Amino acid sequence: MRPFHRIHEGCRVPPGVLEKPFKEAIAYQPRDDDIFIVTYQKSGTHWASTIVNHILQGANAKVPPNYLEMYGPAAVNECHRGVGLRNVIQSHLPVALLPWNSKARYVMVVRDPKDVLVSLFHHTKNIELYDYSDGTIEHFYDEFIAGRIEYGCYFRALLDYYWLSIRSPQNTLLLTYEGIHQDKSAAVKKIASFLDVPLTDQRVAEIIDESDIRKVRANCTTKYDSVSATSTANKRLLEAYTKDGKFLPPPPVAFARKGEVGDWKNHLTTQMVEELDARMAAMPEGVQALWKRHADGRNHLICEQ
Repeated sequence: MRPFHRIHEGCRVPPGVLEKPFKEAIAYQPRDDDIFIVTYQKSGTHWASTIVNHILQGANAKVPPNYLEMYGPAAVNECHRGVGLRNVIQSHLPVALLPWNSKARYVMVVRDPKDVLVSLFHHTKNIELYDYSDGTIEHFYDEFIAGRIEYGCYFRALLDYYWLSIRSPQNTLLLTYEGIHQDKSAAVKKIASFLDVPLTDQRVAEIIDESDIRKVRANCTTKYDSVSATSTANKRLLEAYTKDGKFLPPPPVAFARKGEVGDWKNHLTTQMVEELDARMAAMPEGVQALWKRHADGRNHLICEQ
């Protein structure tokens, strides 16, 4: 059985993304100072969002609910502007549907498809709304390769992010998950520079600590605590994760499981790895240049510095 998805405007989305907020999301007109975290699913979205919020806010930063397609722009504005913050907006929308403003900033993060596949597999199994608790990695692999998963084909998304970064270098920043993992200090400094926020070395070190995977996972549990029960975000959250009258919120591990590079080695067969690597090898040189092989020959990707 395939995992349950919804389809809006021809776009396959998670079961928690309802039609009304989705349509509001694709119609949103970004403000000049909006910051978008744009990723394919399971590519470091919450990690990047945490880093950006801590860069902007300083110590004791809040990371409000910010998933554009789930909550809609009114809820995102309410959670940010309502407490004096710039919008930091998380989205997995395909580039063709992504709200665009040439003055807004777009931080895009891409990840090795092998780790994306494995992480998304666990994500899908761990959230009841997908009705996929009995799903196997073999079946999910076939769905992934065919693009029959939420937000469609990974490789199409990767190409679109790359070409967007080429067309609009002034307001886009394209990073790899592996590169952030390899050199967190350099990544934080690069993001801060892109956002025109000066940081001391001490503050960089603090942001690295504040964006540790354990704290990101904890924030996935507590990020709604400060949201008013009468807020738009809370209403949308309840609508998104209620099935047959029962509220089924996803466990934190569904959003921040391990935060590792190379966990695919514990799950994928040699044939799966070879097929995924072949798809990556067929990408344009500019895409491949985002990564390089480890010098010792280990079969996974790291950032090209």
